Amino acid sequence: MPKEIMIAVDDSPPSRQAINYMAGLSAVVGNLRCTLIHVQPALSEFLVAEASKDPNSRQALEHLQAAHTEASQLILQRRRQDLIAMDIPESAIAAESLPYREGVAKTLLDHGHDHNVHAIVTGRRDLSALQKPFMGRVTADLVENSTFLPIWIVDGEVKSPRLMVAVDGSESAMRAIDHLCSIFEGNGEAKFHLLHVIPRLVESCGVDFGEGRDRLEMVGRRGAHHCIEHFYTKTLARFKAAGIGEHQIETQILEKKLNPGKAIIQTAIEGRFGTLVIGRRGINQSFFTGSVSRYVINRAENMALWLVT
Repeated sequence: MPKEIMIAVDDSPPSRQAINYMAGLSAVVGNLRCTLIHVQPALSEFLVAEASKDPNSRQALEHLQAAHTEASQLILQRRRQDLIAMDIPESAIAAESLPYREGVAKTLLDHGHDHNVHAIVTGRRDLSALQKPFMGRVTADLVENSTFLPIWIVDGEVKSPRLMVAVDGSESAMRAIDHLCSIFEGNGEAKFHLLHVIPRLVESCGVDFGEGRDRLEMVGRRGAHHCIEHFYTKTLARFKAAGIGEHQIETQILEKKLNPGKAIIQTAIEGRFGTLVIGRRGINQSFFTGSVSRYVINRAENMALWLVT
């Protein structure tokens, strides 16, 4: 069954980088269907209001709408040709221009929900180091408001086909595994690196236990290992059901003095991974929210981040 992937496009370099990433992924995954979506600019609320009362304003609004539609179709045509030039079959490409509805992100999410897509892909705008924490407004809105659709954020030129999944034993991490299985179902060639970072006790609960900390750290590590072993057992079963063999999976557990987000990014860079998959929420709904998720999202450079709710 085709995997329906929705790609938000415009005429920017990040949009073309997202297209390049999808073309590379299509060569590995197969059976992907890309739907290119361009959201037209918002119309002036004043002009819309005046158009209901004044024929001249109505005519001006119609001309503006026609201009927006024409420009949008040209953008979609360019991005479609980009995919075709990278050997994506025309039959696997759809394109649609959408009018602006209460924000670009909401327009994209509503369309994605209505069409039951597997994921929404967006290229992240070129940002300075100072701007990085803000991600870009559309990307941030997609991340904050997607209730169940995975968001794939492509940053820069992704050159490596290697894929890493950050897991913590939570239900959200298992949903990330399920999403991965749905995309790579039946693929006997791809390799998957599963990374689990054992956080320090103070990072897990926010309390410094003083003299009893070392003992509690040891108990916590023992419990974390037990949890992740159980998680891996379930993960292997999910992969097997998806036609993915155990030989395609490698696992890694880190007990570093780094915060989890920093350890994840450092491992991704050192291992030259091009795609990083994480669950949005972790154990107790906290591991991949707050500081960890912001750290990973903001610092995933020259890679694609799959954020699974």
